[in-house]
Amino acid sequence: MRIKGKKTIVLAIVTVFLLGLASSAGATPFKDMDGHWADKDVSRMYAKGIVAGYGEEYRPNENINREQAIVMLIRAMGLTGEATGLTLPANFSNPQSVTQDFRPIITLAINKKILSTTDIFDFRPKESIKRHEIAVFIARAMGFEGGTGSVLTFVDAKEINDLAPYAAPFISYVNKEGIMVGDVENRFKPANEVTRAEMATMLTRIDNKLKRVTANTIKGEVFSPSSSSVLVKDADEQIITLVLDAKADIFKDNNRVGISGLVKGDKLEAIKNAQGQVVYLEVIPADKFTYDRRTVTGTIDKIMLGSPVVFTVNTSLGLTNYSLKSNAKITVDGLAAQVTDVLPGQKVTLVVEGNDIVELDGENAEREVRGEIRAVTFGFFPSITIQDEGSSPVTYSLNNQVRIEMDGRVSDGQDLAIGQQVRAMVVGTEITRLWASSFVDEVKGNFIRLDFFPKEVIVLRVEVAKGVWEEQSFEVAENATVRRDRRVAALRDLRKGDVLEIDLKNNRAVSIYAEKLIMDTEGRIVSITLSRTPLLTIMDSSGQEWQFEVAPDAKLRKERDNIAVTDLRIDDYVSIRVEGESIVSLQAENRMVKDYLIGVVDRVTRDSQVISLEIIGGNAQGVGVYTDRYTRFIKFGNDIRLQDLAVGDVIFVLGKTEGYTFAAETVVVISAAE
Repeated sequence: MRIKGKKTIVLAIVTVFLLGLASSAGATPFKDMDGHWADKDVSRMYAKGIVAGYGEEYRPNENINREQAIVMLIRAMGLTGEATGLTLPANFSNPQSVTQDFRPIITLAINKKILSTTDIFDFRPKESIKRHEIAVFIARAMGFEGGTGSVLTFVDAKEINDLAPYAAPFISYVNKEGIMVGDVENRFKPANEVTRAEMATMLTRIDNKLKRVTANTIKGEVFSPSSSSVLVKDADEQIITLVLDAKADIFKDNNRVGISGLVKGDKLEAIKNAQGQVVYLEVIPADKFTYDRRTVTGTIDKIMLGSPVVFTVNTSLGLTNYSLKSNAKITVDGLAAQVTDVLPGQKVTLVVEGNDIVELDGENAEREVRGEIRAVTFGFFPSITIQDEGSSPVTYSLNNQVRIEMDGRVSDGQDLAIGQQVRAMVVGTEITRLWASSFVDEVKGNFIRLDFFPKEVIVLRVEVAKGVWEEQSFEVAENATVRRDRRVAALRDLRKGDVLEIDLKNNRAVSIYAEKLIMDTEGRIVSITLSRTPLLTIMDSSGQEWQFEVAPDAKLRKERDNIAVTDLRIDDYVSIRVEGESIVSLQAENRMVKDYLIGVVDRVTRDSQVISLEIIGGNAQGVGVYTDRYTRFIKFGNDIRLQDLAVGDVIFVLGKTEGYTFAAETVVVISAAE
């Protein structure tokens, strides 16, 4: 009897298999794996996207056909991406027999010599694969090309040689590699067909050995488990959080457990899905746990000799310590080397397992460094800090026999300066030869002071951005030239506030051009500060206060007499000439200066005879105006008394500022309060 729709059903099953195989589906949904001996292997390979199932079934005891086996093997080797766009060769026999979506992968297997010329003419894709056949395919995928002289230790070795003598070396190879073993009676059973469960186990062994599919795999040590996540210390000793899928497969001691079965210190391997959630987690016995090898690049910061030797390496993660294994391979520029050939400052490439170095390759002991000087230190331990392009600044010591050339001439190094471009030959962090180039620059600012120790240094006030000023210091070169107002001058002739334009070479002042700022003004002295550098505070006719230093050689006169600063008094009226910020000449006179205020009466205190004014158009509040019995009060042409003033009256006050008080001589009411 013919069953209608049979072809459609088969096609649907194949389609389910293909879709499932394309990528991992997260935690295994297979109901038929509960309690099965291959449960863990199937879960692991499913999480990595290497095997798939049929909906909620894996069908572990079904045989796997030849094309499915090749597809799974290619995926376990991490080669799937190379199959895109490939087509079967023209001489491939019966290409229509190969499932269409599998054809690029089968083509890749031919290109990788996993499938031989014989397979091209007789592939039989839908036929169940036998153990001796999968042994050949696996061995070829792992790079074994066959040979003679292989000894089979299986009880049924004769059967292997009788059935497929060509397969004997391949079977021997996969057995030695631990990929395929015999049964409890040490029989290989070469003619037996491979089940889907057995295939998952072989793929797991291949994955453990070759570690080709590790993109979403993390190894580490349990730090702290919670209800839905695990804190893990990874290979770099960083604490990371692993978020578990709600249906994650967790195995410990080859049994399924919940997250509560994890304890601090457990060694684990976790596989994440595309969303970054862990779908498979396995606790690995500590004596069998190793981190996957990975490559680390960086610069050696420090070496601690001992057992083991510990290297502190500056990597992309910062400073990290790595221990050197006793049997580690050490090379410098690809040549065999010793630990003593590796020095701080060298760039290295490490192959590590966790934090253990198994291979170390350093650059040549003497290497070239180019960059810009960021710091220079002289003394018993001279050093310079160089900023390489694209890296952090590195400080190098100067060898006591270092040869330094500046602009092509031998130098003693004293002219090294921040900002110079240099090329250096370095051993570890010690410079043996150095070439530097001078640079020129210019700076403009206001002179502040001159420091003389340990060297002559000129200090300027420089505008570094609009409205933003900062002090900058520049060493004065030994034979620097100084001109002030176009005349030859000395450093001592510079005045505070002078506008300076300085030519720099290697950040040292070689030419200084100064122009004095001259200001003439007059006003009343409101403050005198006597010190090594006397200060005068003067209020001009607009009410603005100015503070100036008095130059040591300033010419001071009062009336027609020469005077000293100590002869000046508060309220003296002075005319001054200022250069920069220093008074260079002053003429004082006893002039009575009248001031005035206009404001609104805020309060009148009769007992102390004080009027509190709110100044109109000013920022001051509650200015105190002092009156006495000689003060005249006028309102609309009539004399009045202090007590006749009212809050809110607008008044004009003529008088005199005495220190920080205002003494009124006449008070006129301009506008009376309502």
